[in-house]
Amino acid sequence: TLLESTPCGLLSKMSKGRNGIMGKTTLPSSQLLFLLCCLMLNGCMNAPLPPEKATLSAQFILAETESSEGIEVIIPGTAYRGYTDREGRIVFDDLPAREYELVVEADGYQPYRESRIVLEPGDHIFLGEIALTPQKVDGEIFGTVRVEGEDTSRVEVLLLGSNQTITSASDGKFHFANVPVGMYQVTFYYPGTVAGDPIDVTIEAGVQTALSEVTLKKSEDPDTVATGAIKGLIALEGRADFSGVTILISGSGKFVESDQEGLYWVDSVPAGSHQLIFEKAGYLREQIAGVEVAEGTITEVTDVILFQDTQGLNPDATLRVQKTASERVIDPEEPGIIAGYAFYPDRSDHSGIVIRLLDPPLETLTDEGGAFLIEGVPPGMRTLRAEADGYQVDTFVNLEIEPGDVVRVPQMQLQFGIEPLPMYTSARLYGQVVDLDGVPLSGVGVAVERTAMNSITGRDGTFLIDQVPMGEYSVLFSLDGFENGVASVYVESFEDVPIPIVTLIPIEEYLEVMNTIPSNGERRVEVSDHVHIEIQFSENITKRTVQPNISIFPRVASKIEILDSDTIAIDLLRQRGDGVVFDTEYTVVLGMGLESTQKHHLEEPYELRFTTGGPRILGSFPESGASGVLLPVEQPVILQFNTLVNMKDLQKITVRPNTGEIYNFVPRPVPYGHRVEMQMQLRPNRKYQITIPRAIRTIDGQRFENTPYRINFESGSYDDLTDPAATEEFLGGSGDPFGP
Repeated sequence: TLLESTPCGLLSKMSKGRNGIMGKTTLPSSQLLFLLCCLMLNGCMNAPLPPEKATLSAQFILAETESSEGIEVIIPGTAYRGYTDREGRIVFDDLPAREYELVVEADGYQPYRESRIVLEPGDHIFLGEIALTPQKVDGEIFGTVRVEGEDTSRVEVLLLGSNQTITSASDGKFHFANVPVGMYQVTFYYPGTVAGDPIDVTIEAGVQTALSEVTLKKSEDPDTVATGAIKGLIALEGRADFSGVTILISGSGKFVESDQEGLYWVDSVPAGSHQLIFEKAGYLREQIAGVEVAEGTITEVTDVILFQDTQGLNPDATLRVQKTASERVIDPEEPGIIAGYAFYPDRSDHSGIVIRLLDPPLETLTDEGGAFLIEGVPPGMRTLRAEADGYQVDTFVNLEIEPGDVVRVPQMQLQFGIEPLPMYTSARLYGQVVDLDGVPLSGVGVAVERTAMNSITGRDGTFLIDQVPMGEYSVLFSLDGFENGVASVYVESFEDVPIPIVTLIPIEEYLEVMNTIPSNGERRVEVSDHVHIEIQFSENITKRTVQPNISIFPRVASKIEILDSDTIAIDLLRQRGDGVVFDTEYTVVLGMGLESTQKHHLEEPYELRFTTGGPRILGSFPESGASGVLLPVEQPVILQFNTLVNMKDLQKITVRPNTGEIYNFVPRPVPYGHRVEMQMQLRPNRKYQITIPRAIRTIDGQRFENTPYRINFESGSYDDLTDPAATEEFLGGSGDPFGP
């Protein structure tokens, strides 16, 4: 018993025989006692040193502040905690080697947490510069709204820019809580009152914003039509911002647009049944029929979702979207709608402007905001005029109305105090259009801006526009494949007005770079036995022009080939001397001599810049995420590095769960890297994690830039090998390798 309890078990080991049982000793008892004391003293003197400690540091930045001092940093589960200095730096020394978690807290900022920080003995890990995100705190809005001449009234209050709407109490008080920081508008609705301008409100974090008391005035128009209001919510498929959807209310002459939250609100809608049309470019149109509006009430419409219009753009569009688009059969004679705005230059109330369609004769009036809507417009090219007494007429020509379509015209602006042009005096404009070589161009569209006057050039490039009133004009010239031309002309008499010869310049087409791998400016590009580059162009490339027009700096061994008809592949090779190296910026220059099969060139030389990475772990067998892994006795786990690894460091690799083995690592040099075979046995149907820690170094002491590197996989079942002979062969004739 005494011998078995000696330090380090030295005497026990010395006195055991080959069979592991105690043998007889021939030493006298005095010598044995002396030897025992010596060995005890020697064992104590050679006791192992405590494990080497590690250091963890970081820098935390408070955005929008000059000092980052006083940020509390905690390592949960330990006594380690501290505060940053003015620069936001903090250091924890003498940390035992193990896995940690870091929690960072600062008033007014979102907490920050860094988990699974693995420290190995002797590590000095810097987590880098980390900016803390300011916390957003909601604010509140409160106020009072009253109706002129009424003691009690419940008013609808809308917060535009959010999806919040509330009804005031009978005493007029209202309160919006939990309003995110931002800018909003508050507006009010009560039947029979005049709509006022929205109130701009800025919400600050944690601030209660009080609005001045609002009084709604009763309408003084005795002929006021009975009206109500409509409100609802709309969403866009694939987007978080729901603004910009146009909602047209058929039969009311009104349209509005949704805000960011998808809220829309339309007041002063005539009582009766209406159809709502929802439109936005790139989305399928939706409509709701039979929306009933009663006098003095607010009609809430069912929520609407607009789906993306992928027909003809994406062959893989879902059946739902394709079906919706295909079922929308449009009558070629179905009338369209014209919507827009017209404004006075000197008024805030823009109502009463006459919006007139010349053919067929249709007209409407603008509302206070200048909005107008004309329904029942036959398909075709139409001319639209905005008119008001004492103002110059504003005209749009060649408005193309598609069957069942909604045309949004640009804003129309009346000019104050200018008499209409006298239409009884007119002249003729004429001229010729040619190309750069002086060759006449036929089929050129010629239009007098902001009028209905237009023409087309003949075979000799000439044109004539008749019945032009006196005044100053801009004449526009357009032809596919050419840049638009413009000429200014002044008509001051009845005589013909020649326009100098107009020369149209062809639109130059260039070859363009559409996409690159790696992207321009990318850093830490992976280096294996090569660096792979792909450059995709807008057109197919002429092969003979590729090699002479590609330069790489600094000089490096490379291989260039056409990957696809429009894509070039370049491999930078790791050869001796001029091979690609770690941590180096490379520039690939494409010259203007590079040519497409359509004879187009780059507009200017193109430069692709990127920086290579450093030592990396390239992969493993089994791959991380693999399942059903079975390793025959001769099959090792394989780790692939892009440079030579310090084999002694590999003993720091951990395996969970611990298999109880001492792992044997066998190096297999490969070109420009290192393949390491790791011998281990797997139990069936278990989840394993192999961790290559930060402490692993290259043979010259560099870190691997993607450590810690974890390989997670799940072993399979040997029961899946249904053939007993195959099972025996798979296990190498050793039977069950996982003994008790």
